[in-house]
Amino acid sequence: MKNGEKTIEVTNHSKGEAKSHFLELGEDIKFDTDILETFAFSKWESIVYDAMVVAAAVECADRGFSRPVGKPSYGWSRNLYLNIPVCNIDRWMFPDVIKRLRDAIEFLTGDHWHVSFKKLEEPKPPKSNSFLKMEIPTDAVIAFSEGMDSHAVAGIMSRKGKKLVCVRMKPKKPARGKNKGCVSVPYLIKTDRMEDSARSRGFKFAMMSAVAAYLKKAEKIVVPESGQEAVGSALLTIGHKYPDYRTSPLFTRKMELFLEALFGRAFCFEFPRIWRTKGETLRDFVNSAEEFRKDSWKETRSCWRTSQWVSVEGKRRQCGVCAACMLRRMSVHAAGLNEESPDAYVCNNMESPVLEAATDSKFPKSKLNKAFREYAIAGVLHMDHLSALADEKASEPVRRHAMFLGPVLGISRDEAEKRINGLLSRHAAEWKQYVKSLGPDSFVGKLARTVK
Repeated sequence: MKNGEKTIEVTNHSKGEAKSHFLELGEDIKFDTDILETFAFSKWESIVYDAMVVAAAVECADRGFSRPVGKPSYGWSRNLYLNIPVCNIDRWMFPDVIKRLRDAIEFLTGDHWHVSFKKLEEPKPPKSNSFLKMEIPTDAVIAFSEGMDSHAVAGIMSRKGKKLVCVRMKPKKPARGKNKGCVSVPYLIKTDRMEDSARSRGFKFAMMSAVAAYLKKAEKIVVPESGQEAVGSALLTIGHKYPDYRTSPLFTRKMELFLEALFGRAFCFEFPRIWRTKGETLRDFVNSAEEFRKDSWKETRSCWRTSQWVSVEGKRRQCGVCAACMLRRMSVHAAGLNEESPDAYVCNNMESPVLEAATDSKFPKSKLNKAFREYAIAGVLHMDHLSALADEKASEPVRRHAMFLGPVLGISRDEAEKRINGLLSRHAAEWKQYVKSLGPDSFVGKLARTVK
C-alpha cells in the first residue's frame, strides 16, 4: 500500500463503508515536462505546481468513486476525504484557503469534502527555453476545449484585437520554435475508475485557467459558454441528479474567492456570451471571420463520447443525439448554416422516424444499445425541457435562479429574471424551428413535447 510523501490518499466514507484509493505522483499522476514548460512565462513558483497537483487530486477523487446509479434513495452526495501533498503547506493550511476551497468544490460537485495537506519536497523547476521568455501581450485567458463555443468566442475576441492565452484542457505537446499563445493541462491521470457525472471538470478548467492568468498577470478569465450551458445547465435537473454548475457564474464566483485567498491577488471570470444562444454565438463568429476561416467551426467537437462508442470504420465521429450534439445541430440550423457532412455524426439522418434508421448503416449494431437510445432520448428532452421553461407557467425555477445569479453578475434580481427569460424564449424559438425543419415524422419531433 502506498503512503509516502508523494502519495495522494482518497477515501469515500459514504453509506457507512470506507473505501480508499492511493495515487502516486509520478506514477498515477504524471506531469509532462514539455507541456509544463509552456507555463514558464515568468519565474517559477512552486505554488503553481501545488495548484496543478490539487486540481489533479480533486479530479481523481471525483472520478474514483461512482455515485449510486439507479438508487435515488441513496442520494447524490458522497463523503470524500482527500489528503494531498503540497510544497507550500503553510499557505494551503491557511483557514481561508481551506474553507473557500471546500466551499467551491462542494458547491460544484454536490458532495461533502474533507481536505487535508502534507508536506511535499519542492520539485525542480521546468526548463525555460528562450522562446518561452518572449512576452506575449495578454488581455485575458480563455479555457479552450475542442468545443464550438470556445473556438467561436476566441475567434470573435481576436477579431476585436484582444490578446488571448488559450488553455487547452487536454495534454498537448507545444509547438517548437514559436509560442502560439496556448498552454495545455500538463498532467495525465492513470486510472481505470470513472464517475461519469464529471462535475470536477469545472474545477479543472477554472484552476488551470487561473494558473495561466496568474503567471501572465492577466486580469480576466473568459468562460466562453453560451447561455444554454452557462445558465440552462444549472436550471435543469434530471431525476435525483445535482444541478450542473460547471460553467455557472455561481461556481466561478466561489472560485474567485478561493483563488484570491490562495494566490493573494484578485481574479475575474467573465462571461461574454452568457445572454446569447449558441446559435447566435456561432452566427457572430461566422460573420466576423475571415473568408477562409468561416467553416473552421466544423473542426470542433461537441460530443463527449469516446471513440470506443462512436467510431465508424475506425474513424471517430460525434454521436449526433446526446444533449451536447443536439444543441450543436440546433445551433448550426439557427445560425443559418448548412448541416455538417454525413460522416460527422453516427446519427446522420435526423429526419428518420426511428433512431435505428437515423444511424449510419456502417455503425455496428451492437453499439446501438439501450444506453445509446437513452442518450438520444435524454438529448431531445434536455432541449425540450429547457424550451418549456420559457413558458410563463414554468417561471418559478427562473425566479429562484435569478435571485442568486443577479447579485453575482452585479445586476438586480428583476433584471436577471428578464434576461434569463429572454434567453429561454430565443432558445425555444430555435428549438421549435429546428424540430420543424426535420419534418413531421422525425423521431426527434415525436419525442419533443413543446413543438406543436
